[in-house]
Amino acid sequence: MPHIVVQFTITGYGPAIEANIPGLGVTIPAFLRASAKLPSPSAIQWRYDPIVVTEEFGADWHRVNFSRIASALQGATRVCNTSFVEPYDKAVRRMGEGVAYRPADPERHRQVIRKRPGLRQAGEPEARLIEDLSRIARGHGIELRSCCDPGWKLPPAACCGPDLFECYGIRETLRPLPAGPTRKGCNCLRSLDIGMDNSCPGGCAYCYATYDLRDAVSNVRSHTPDAVRMR
Repeated sequence: MPHIVVQFTITGYGPAIEANIPGLGVTIPAFLRASAKLPSPSAIQWRYDPIVVTEEFGADWHRVNFSRIASALQGATRVCNTSFVEPYDKAVRRMGEGVAYRPADPERHRQVIRKRPGLRQAGEPEARLIEDLSRIARGHGIELRSCCDPGWKLPPAACCGPDLFECYGIRETLRPLPAGPTRKGCNCLRSLDIGMDNSCPGGCAYCYATYDLRDAVSNVRSHTPDAVRMR
């Protein structure tokens, strides 16, 4: 069997945040089917990422929503990776200033720091939310981990790390491989991204890889998977 591992995002925000993403009635069964095809629940990780805290999606909403998903995924995964919305300029333009963003990085978010010095940042209320979500996750046999955000008292995530491959017996073989961090705090192994920006029609407001949803939809429609790329 190929050494396949999966990162599967389920957040349940609905069209207000994820315009064209299927609802929980579709995504949860899809996750369970994927998990059943893998040799171990350790080979598939749930991403509740990013956490979008707004007036509409407040802490209590997240506690109920997260608990519902975690309960459904019990036994099908062992890890959930999370973080708060990263303040990319394009994401802030779409989502506005009423969102609790992760602290801006002086190198990665220079435009946002310059243009929006008073941007709301995740703070003590969000820290309490993280503690509650971690407790809920543990109750369902899932460990909540933090993706590139050391400010929270959570184990660090690795979206592409050796632990994902433990069930294939190759974790120790992968451990000495070079790291390939994509940003500060990233613990992933070096990997090859076969995707491209502006090619997902999901319409997620927080997305950093889609600049214009209309262009993304157009790119998907013009895609010809059977075409042979000439060099």
